[in-house]
Amino acid sequence: MGFLLAGGYVAVAKYALTKQFGWTDLIFITNFYNRGIVDGSWSLCTEEQFYIITPLVLSFLASYMPLARSHRPWLWGLLFSVPLLRSAVWFIYTGHFFVHDPKLFSPIYYSSLTHCDGLIMGLIIANLWVSGDKPTTKLAHPFVLVALSAVLLVVFNHVQREIFDFTVLALFFGSLVWLGLQAHPAIFNSKLFYWISRLSFGMYLNHEYFCPWVVNALIPKLPMATRFPALTDMAGVGIVTILSAAISLATFCLVEHPFLQMRKIVLGTR
Repeated sequence: MGFLLAGGYVAVAKYALTKQFGWTDLIFITNFYNRGIVDGSWSLCTEEQFYIITPLVLSFLASYMPLARSHRPWLWGLLFSVPLLRSAVWFIYTGHFFVHDPKLFSPIYYSSLTHCDGLIMGLIIANLWVSGDKPTTKLAHPFVLVALSAVLLVVFNHVQREIFDFTVLALFFGSLVWLGLQAHPAIFNSKLFYWISRLSFGMYLNHEYFCPWVVNALIPKLPMATRFPALTDMAGVGIVTILSAAISLATFCLVEHPFLQMRKIVLGTR
């Protein structure tokens, strides 16, 4: 992330620290204020806020609740309190619970307070894994959770998607991860998963920068662009994926891996 920020500031040095642009990236508040230099920096700010706040909170709780499983009810309560907060924010902005307005969705989408369901779900999975707990009822079985969350996703998408979709998506993908950990844990130790995990963050950061070029300049020149639009779209996805993975591999080898090694050396001395 630091490398991307540095590149962004160099590319737009004239405007980088003006009020309208990137100073908020430096203190990780773009998700609350301003537009930032880096595309998608709102989510990076959410992550940084999570990395700073969560260890402090867990450290505080550990002094009162030393067992990891004793934190879990609080985590579940926190997860289900987020859609309640979104409901209040949505009603304040729209005056109606069931209205849909894409323009009014931004305050909910970008704020880490109202868009943190996936992060909380990750904490719950980590808590279950560290505690070594297994499902105690059939309802809590990973297969049942995946199916149930899929049904809830369809239902709540029609009821009020702006408020409920984030929570249900967190439950759905969290259930899939928990299913993998319970049924096929070896998949997370496979070489394929290792490379996906190594390259995914870099791909997330870089894909937005050349997607417009692929879509607007490259895809229309493909021979099948007009005759087979579906195949053209698939080819576009393939091109973006390959380019993004290649760039991510280069930045991982040249930037991420050296810094990870430095971190290992520093932390290993403590």
